[in-house]
Amino acid sequence: TEKQRKELELKNLKEEQIRRLEYERKLYQEDGQKYQAENKQKEEDMKRLEAEKKKIEHEIFNLDETKSNRLRENKLQESERRKFDEETKKLEKEKMKKEVEIKMLEEERIQKAKEQQNEDNILTNLQNISSQTVRSSVYSLNFYNSNNNYDNQRNSTFESQQQQSMGVTSAWSIVYPSPVKGIRRENLDIMQGKNLRLQSWRNTAVKSARKAADNAASKNLSVQQQQQQSNIYKKGKVKLGIKSLNNLPDNCVQLNKDIFVQVQLGSKAQTSRMLKSAFNVDVNEEFETDFDPKEIEDRELFIEVFIRKDDDEEDVEFLAGAAVSFLDFLKSPQTLDLKLIGEQDELLDECSGEILLDIVYLPDALTSKK
Repeated sequence: TEKQRKELELKNLKEEQIRRLEYERKLYQEDGQKYQAENKQKEEDMKRLEAEKKKIEHEIFNLDETKSNRLRENKLQESERRKFDEETKKLEKEKMKKEVEIKMLEEERIQKAKEQQNEDNILTNLQNISSQTVRSSVYSLNFYNSNNNYDNQRNSTFESQQQQSMGVTSAWSIVYPSPVKGIRRENLDIMQGKNLRLQSWRNTAVKSARKAADNAASKNLSVQQQQQQSNIYKKGKVKLGIKSLNNLPDNCVQLNKDIFVQVQLGSKAQTSRMLKSAFNVDVNEEFETDFDPKEIEDRELFIEVFIRKDDDEEDVEFLAGAAVSFLDFLKSPQTLDLKLIGEQDELLDECSGEILLDIVYLPDALTSKK
């Protein structure tokens, strides 16, 4: 019985062990199936992630392509915008030049109209005098228009007869200035137009010079000191040493014409020797101008550059210049590097070169001591 009991216990243990092993095997199988299912799910997830990765990479590639295309388009647009801005600036400059030309033509037209009005007035006055005076005036007028020399005696007779008949001063000298041999009416009109443009430029240059001088003085002087300074102009000399002309415009250099510098204070003008045009021209000339505040109203010194167009010394054209308020250099010699401004440069905010010079304003007391 003890043996049977032991055998029964052994049998029960074996059965228990078998059941446990079977249970563990089932658990293992279930875990294996679960693991396989998980692996399968993971593989599917990996495939899905790979597909999404490829899709994202493709989208990134497309975005890079789009970005590159947009950058190229932006560069093209920037280049076109710059070209457009440059063309706009050129058109603005051309517009301003045209406006200046129109203004100059308008001034010439007004001057022509005034001359024509004066001519009409003279012709009207001529109709009221005697037939002999009419014949004399018509002969003189035709004589002038045909570019022949006037008979001075006949002109004086004509003017005296007109004054006696009308009791007024003759306007002949206003309409027709005393003719010069070899100069036609057209040339006189051209010279008059050049003088008008030069005078207009000088007025603008004086305003700029005075404005610059006032700005410089206002920084260092009070109002009372400025008023006192305006009364210290004294009789003396303005000494100028012109060293060089620099960065002259291309059209001046390409023409290869002769140029010269003119220094003018009041009605007194001095000119340099003839110089060959180039980008940089050495002048190295000194000028000395007398100044008497009682006789000369101008308070600015004009430094102007002219081009001789032909071999004729009288056929010159204004290139550019500068105006200097010389009171700033009273007993104070300085070296200046001034911008040369042409007729249209100030409107276009440009310049036609520079001029390097030394300047000093010395009263007579100092010059006599020296």
